[in-house]
Amino acid sequence: MQRILDHACEALRLESAITTANVTNAGTGFERDTHGIYFLIREKGTTHYLSTYGASNTEGTQVQLCDREGRWSTTLRSMVFFIDRSGALHHAASGLAVDIVDDVPILRRNRPVSSSPNPWSRPLPEFSFVNSQIRVKFLSDPSLPSCSDDLYPKGSWATKDFVLAVRPEKDFHIHPISDFSPWIPATMTNTFDYKTGATHDKKWRVLVEESTEDVGGARTSWEVVAATRV
Repeated sequence: MQRILDHACEALRLESAITTANVTNAGTGFERDTHGIYFLIREKGTTHYLSTYGASNTEGTQVQLCDREGRWSTTLRSMVFFIDRSGALHHAASGLAVDIVDDVPILRRNRPVSSSPNPWSRPLPEFSFVNSQIRVKFLSDPSLPSCSDDLYPKGSWATKDFVLAVRPEKDFHIHPISDFSPWIPATMTNTFDYKTGATHDKKWRVLVEESTEDVGGARTSWEVVAATRV
């Protein structure tokens, strides 16, 4: 009984932390009056834009940097995003949301949120654009139980601030669909496409990491540009 009570207290603590940490409102900085409905996100002062691996529109694909110079129209379309009312970031060409699995941004379908959030059925992270940072607020633990790294010790996903960062030194792991199988309902098995396309080239790498300052730094500064202006 005490173990159950302890678990309940910890859950309440994390829920409270979510409401007090990272108080920036979801979607802040992506206002339509400034950037339009559709926009591009680029590393500040460069021609490196957020895109998807191989311009893919398939769930599970890594969101990474891509150089816009000399790209074909199909690739350019993969650089366009929008944000919904809840603050969830979406990839416009596919209509899929951007989720964070462990610390990797990937494309993900919208799904009903389970009463007990799990890696397959959980609320999407909230994104905001403040002081040149793309800030990420988690509403549930983004790491999979099979993750070998302790990315969010002591529930830090709920209590710390996180941002998108380019070219981190650490590499990452992309989870195949089999890693999610314990939580996929039988009625949904084999009903969708899922790919693990990704590049491990540090030059194009984008991961989520804990924020160490309130403004964008050398690896955490971004610009948001209306899609009609590029």
